[in-house]
Amino acid sequence: MDYEPSEKIIGRYHVIRKLSWGDYSTVWLCWDLQAMRYVAIKIFKSAPDLAKTIRDEIKILKTVRETDPSNPRRRKTVQMLDDFKITGLNGTHICIVFEMLGDNLLKLIRKSPLRGILLANIIHTDIKPENVFLCVDEPHVT
Repeated sequence: MDYEPSEKIIGRYHVIRKLSWGDYSTVWLCWDLQAMRYVAIKIFKSAPDLAKTIRDEIKILKTVRETDPSNPRRRKTVQMLDDFKITGLNGTHICIVFEMLGDNLLKLIRKSPLRGILLANIIHTDIKPENVFLCVDEPHVT
């Protein structure tokens, strides 16, 4: 699904701009009109063969979200805020709402004299700089 800035998704999320896209999804920067914060909405393409994989991703993200908020490891994992479905011209699209993140590690490495980082207690099957993000303050979003 494609959106223009200022459009709304399910009447709640005000679209600001497209953040990224790939073979299976597009990610949009939005303003959550209820929670009054920036969010990233990942909208998957409408493809029945992807549905199980997406549902599995949502299940894992919900498990992370339901962990003890005082656990220090929780804040080091992106938080899923919501999930929903929308219907468009090409069918039904599954959407996941995430907290807004900052630059990925590759951009950070290119912007600063970063010598290295410590990644501890992380299980990930696709570790690469483009998949490591940092939290940001509001001024970095716009």
